[in-house]
Amino acid sequence: MYNDIFNTDANVKLANGDNIDIMYMTGGAARMYGLQLVEGVLPDDSLSMEDYACVANEAAIKALGIKNRETDLVQFADRIFWTAAREKDNPPYRIVGVVRDFNNGRQSEPVKPLLLMFETWQKDYDILDAHQMEGRNFLLDIAEGHEDDIIRELKDLEMELFGTTELKYQWVEDKRLELYKEDQRTARIFVTFSLLAIAVTCFGVLGLMMFDVRRRFREIALRKVNGATFRDIALLLSRRYLIIFGIAAVASLPVSLLVIHRLMASYTIRTSFAWWIPLVSIALILALCALTLWYQVWKATRIKPYKVLKEQ
Repeated sequence: MYNDIFNTDANVKLANGDNIDIMYMTGGAARMYGLQLVEGVLPDDSLSMEDYACVANEAAIKALGIKNRETDLVQFADRIFWTAAREKDNPPYRIVGVVRDFNNGRQSEPVKPLLLMFETWQKDYDILDAHQMEGRNFLLDIAEGHEDDIIRELKDLEMELFGTTELKYQWVEDKRLELYKEDQRTARIFVTFSLLAIAVTCFGVLGLMMFDVRRRFREIALRKVNGATFRDIALLLSRRYLIIFGIAAVASLPVSLLVIHRLMASYTIRTSFAWWIPLVSIALILALCALTLWYQVWKATRIKPYKVLKEQ
């Protein structure tokens, strides 16, 4: 069927001075998009612009202050279409149906009040000649597994009508992914800097432990002389770092949860947040610190007490 993809919005002014978005489509396109009807009817292709009727989403009903859909009308500041007669009057529009809110842009953007205008002329694509069809967009719902066959048929039709096989087409999924290129770039930046932060933290912990263990070589040597085991030395050296890590984890956990909640709240449609994700992050960092600490403790327990006491 003939219909533009995504870029069918227009912003018009209402009689009260507010602006609202409108989208032109056919009844068939509305059903192909899977719009969910809340009340009223979803017009078929018999509805004309000259019927002065539209379908509103739930956000538009709320924004317009509609109390009774069947009696309240929508008045535009100026006519939004003209016929050959060039009428001077500007009749109000009645709302024949209400659909559930949907987002035709990025999910991080709020759902906008939207009025759907149904145009009967768009259904007449089958009687257009080649000149009229040129430059127009067509939206096809292709059964899964038949994509190559349909593209082949369209190229044959392109050759028959225009004498060329340079068929320009784009998958709706690719179009949708284009909307999120910026989000994906932002996500990669966050992941990169998160990994860098973890790496810097590990190197910092490693340097601090190396300095601390080296500074306490004499103490470790004396404890070994008095029969201290690997476990005793490990507890001695790790106690301080476990306390520091525990304080850091308790302080950072509510801050990270708040930041994640604020970030997810900016998306209209969002997934549920698993409570165990911060705990996994803390456990991962704890494991890296534990490995670093274990290596330093192992090095400390390998020292020869007599050499350390002789040198120091």
